[in-house]
Amino acid sequence: LETAITDTCTNLDRQFLEYCRTHSSYCGTTAVGALITELGRRLTVFNIGDSEAFLYRAGEVIELTSKHSPNHDDERARILAAHGWITEEKELYFGRLHRMDLEDQYILQRAEALDFTCIYRVCGEIAVSRSIGDIPYKGYTPGKVVNEPFVWPHDHNQIFSADLVIPNPDFVALNLTDQDEFMILASDGLWDVVSSQDACIRFRQLLDQGESPEKIAEELSDLAIRLGSSDNVTIVIVQFLHD
Repeated sequence: LETAITDTCTNLDRQFLEYCRTHSSYCGTTAVGALITELGRRLTVFNIGDSEAFLYRAGEVIELTSKHSPNHDDERARILAAHGWITEEKELYFGRLHRMDLEDQYILQRAEALDFTCIYRVCGEIAVSRSIGDIPYKGYTPGKVVNEPFVWPHDHNQIFSADLVIPNPDFVALNLTDQDEFMILASDGLWDVVSSQDACIRFRQLLDQGESPEKIAEELSDLAIRLGSSDNVTIVIVQFLHD
């Protein structure tokens, strides 16, 4: 299963990069997905980039994915080995404050807790180390000078030995139990401003009030936007129903 998913992701990346070359497009995306097999007993989750998934089991939040950040040891080592570099930025999200719905008391309390955050970027640009697309970081020929307009370090020869950003997914597999209630899969537009714990608690509360999973996904999306999220907010919620 993992081989099939990996092959699908890498083939999709190859096809999308060809589309980007043809249409002079420079976009890309992260991904998260889940497959349930063995007659509903086995859950396999994969992710590329900073989209994430969490499982709510017996009142506890279980992390099913790990963000592909340039600052992670394995990702950093791979990027540096390809002759890339990683920059660190410390930011306070003033722009997010302007987008927040400060008339809401809950959101006002969250705004008061905002602090500086560190952002790590590949070659000073992209903040994830794995993705589908993002042509400026892929397709390099070892030994050939790169003409992309990066802000090159003064001692860099403008040659990469491998792709800096890759489309390979990571996996988590586990057996589902009768204590598993639901799973939330979402892009970073949600997780940048709402913690997994808060999202799961809010889902549980709204479900007890009679809301449907679809409606709760809309509520969480609206909450992320009112909290000042500036990224796309895509949410899928899977509720497990047990006999």
